[in-house]
Parts: sequence; C-alpha cells; structure tokens
Amino acid sequence: MSRVNTNVRSLIAQRVLAKSNYTLNTSIERLSTCLKINTAKDNRAALIASENLRSAMAGIMTAIDNAGCASNIIGTAEGGLAEVSSLLTELTGLVGQAANTGGLSKKELGANQLQVDSILSTINRIAGATSFQGAKLLNGNYSYSASSTATSAFTSLSVTGLNAGKSKTFGITSGAATFSLGKVAETENAFIGLQSLSTGSLGDATLGYLSSLASGGANSLSATSLVQAQKILDKATKQVSQLRGRLGAFQKFTIGATVNSLGVAYENASAAESAIRDTDFAQETASLTRSQILSQAATTVLAQANAAPQAALNLLRG
Repeated sequence: MSRVNTNVRSLIAQRVLAKSNYTLNTSIERLSTCLKINTAKDNRAALIASENLRSAMAGIMTAIDNAGCASNIIGTAEGGLAEVSSLLTELTGLVGQAANTGGLSKKELGANQLQVDSILSTINRIAGATSFQGAKLLNGNYSYSASSTATSAFTSLSVTGLNAGKSKTFGITSGAATFSLGKVAETENAFIGLQSLSTGSLGDATLGYLSSLASGGANSLSATSLVQAQKILDKATKQVSQLRGRLGAFQKFTIGATVNSLGVAYENASAAESAIRDTDFAQETASLTRSQILSQAATTVLAQANAAPQAALNLLRG
C-alpha cells in the first residue's frame, strides 16, 4: 500500500463492518422483542398482512365477547321463564282444586283465589323485573312487530298456513333483541324476539288472557265453569315452553355454534399472524452467531487495513 490519503482497504473493511453490525443489531432487536417485524422497513408487505390479521383477530375477539354476553342475556331471560313456568304449574293445581266444588268450601275457594292473585302478581313482577344491565327482557320490549309488507331493516319471513296457495310475506319492522356475532354488518347480526310475559299477554284474544283468572275476572275461581280457565292456562304454559325452547335453541345453536366457529377462525388468524411477525429463535440465533463472527472479523481486518499506510514510512526511512 503506497497511498496514504485514500486507504481503499480500510473503506472496504468499514463497509463490511457496518453491514455486519446492522445485521447483528437486527438480530439482537428481533431476539429482544420476539418479533421478526418491528418496523415497516423490516418487511413492508408482511407488515401490512400482519396488521390486517391483527385487525381481524380483534374483531373476532369482540364477536366472541359479544356472543358470551348474548348467552348471559338469554340465560337470564330463560331463568325468568323457568320461574313463570313453575308458577303456571301452581295455578293449574289451584284451578283443579277449585273445580272440585263438592269438596271445597267458599272460604277455601277464597283462600285459593288469594293465592291465584298472588301468583298472577308475581308473574307480572317477573315480567317487569327480569333484566340484564338495566335492559328489561320479558316486558315486551324485544317482541317482534310485523307488517304485511316486507320493508323491514331486519328480515322478512315467508309465512305459510292453511291458505298456503295465497296467509303472505311479513316484514319484521321493529323489536327483537339484536346480537352482533361477527363484524359490524347486518349479515352478521342474530335476532330473537322475546314476547311479554305479563298476565295480560299470556293467552290470546280468542280464549282470553291469564289476567282474567284474577279476582273479579271472567275466569276467576268463582266462575261457573273453569274449563276456559284451564284452556287459558294450557295456552300460557305452551307459550312459555315454546319461548324457552326457542331461547335454548338460540343459545346452543346460534350462539354456541358461532362461538366454536369464531374460535377456529381466531386460531387460524393467530397462527398466520405469528408465522409472519414472530421471531423464529432457531433461525435468528444462527443469524446472530454468524453476524457476531463477521463483525469481529471485519473489526480485525479494519485494524490491519488502518495500519497498512504506515508502511509508507519505511520508504522514507530507506
């Protein structure tokens, strides 16, 4: 080396050392953070894919949480229905006793009527008090309202019956409990109607309503015939049982199946995101070892390259 102003070998060694140190620092960063991609410069395309997967995972977790909340709401409503069902059974027993007119005194009949009134009051109380985080569940707030034209934002139901050749499309225009079981979109929502369980709603207009069994009502225990009262009770019991069945099916199949599906989707998204973003320690430790060796070698070579121009002094001495 006879040139002093420009030490080409030193420049080469500096470039290789800088490259080795950059690779070494990258490996240390990846091993420290456990992430293969820490900034966009590491891999721009992979970063975009990773962020999209993270967004999807966040949406899936929210949907799972929503489904869990929905299950709790349905469970709360079903608990209220179970109590009403038990009370209807008690009413059936009292009506059956009242029908035994030959073996029941007026005082006993009056006492039974007080029990009937108490049970009816309790059913109304349950219908008005069953709630989840302040939202009333069984007072009719979430019952379906339908119209004969399918203009609903929710859904439309094709109804068939005796006049199937003609009974018609009905649109759900309001009501129903709405649960978001996926991303924020109408297609990801699930709906279920929760009718009112008040004594003025159980039964129907043809037979009469449960409230008519109260004192002074058309179907109280002092009525001439209790056949109608029994028919109303049968109708009310059927209504409560059917609603419990719908809630159970909704909880098991709509919510349960959705949670299972979302769980699988979250696993797959997590695996894909991990493969893109997480550090492969076996690969990265091997890269770290290689970078350390190259860095040390480049440092040694740089020291030798920096010492080479001193050979020019030998020419001056000679």
